[in-house]
Amino acid sequence: MVIRRLVSRATVNEWMTQELQRAPDCEACHLSLCYRLVQPDASGCNWTDASLRLGPNADAQHAGPIAREIVKRARQLFNLTDEPESIEQANSTIDVPFQRRLLYIPNIHIDTNLINAKQRLDEVNRLERWAEDGVILINMSWTAHRESQADGNPYRMKKAAKQIFTIDTGDSYVEFAAKVGATLFSGGPQDENQRNDVRIVCEAIKWHAMLVTNDGASKSQPGGILGNRNKLQEVTDIQILSPKEAVTFVAAKINERDAFNRRVAQETDKPLPDWTGRD
Repeated sequence: MVIRRLVSRATVNEWMTQELQRAPDCEACHLSLCYRLVQPDASGCNWTDASLRLGPNADAQHAGPIAREIVKRARQLFNLTDEPESIEQANSTIDVPFQRRLLYIPNIHIDTNLINAKQRLDEVNRLERWAEDGVILINMSWTAHRESQADGNPYRMKKAAKQIFTIDTGDSYVEFAAKVGATLFSGGPQDENQRNDVRIVCEAIKWHAMLVTNDGASKSQPGGILGNRNKLQEVTDIQILSPKEAVTFVAAKINERDAFNRRVAQETDKPLPDWTGRD
């Protein structure tokens, strides 16, 4: 079992950059991790990917393979702490940047049952407003997009037409479709609606998205996707939320972002972004 040190984002960036700058012709290059994962991946690491900034005399074909090996080692050594970084931790350079308005969280995939054609779902309305303001990203799976238009309802079709959606034939996630199907439905899916549920879950897994749905976990529908999410999380790395839970999650991340930015403003005397406190 790999045991990783819990450190700040700045610590990981500094370690990777120092390792990279030891390599010949990489003395002015820098590495910065890109994405914090909501849940650790299959290896147990809670972050992924890093961006490479080349120095003035560096060559991408030379530095790229070296950087990839360093990132691979860093992912085996470090996990990011849950607490927001302090200004002291983040201030590895002279200028401490504000966090951007768009949160560092996965894309949200909304299920067919949340197309919200007539804007009557309060939590979905709030998620959609955040998306319009550039706080989060909302997509649909290809399957959910197709389902939302299947009945020919003009309101649902018009709303679905505004959504960004994935394009996928299913071939790319065939390796975990069987596990998802067996977890959602005893004996596997038996009809097209059940197969669509499996596809929707699988597409969220493939694209590392959070799936937000109203399917299941109620008295009238005790199973479904929500009712089986704990079992699904045992066999996959998917995060499944109800609309209410999604709103709570996003609101908490907004508070963390704004608190960090207020601290930056306090320490640096820079004006806060004009959207602070408005989300």
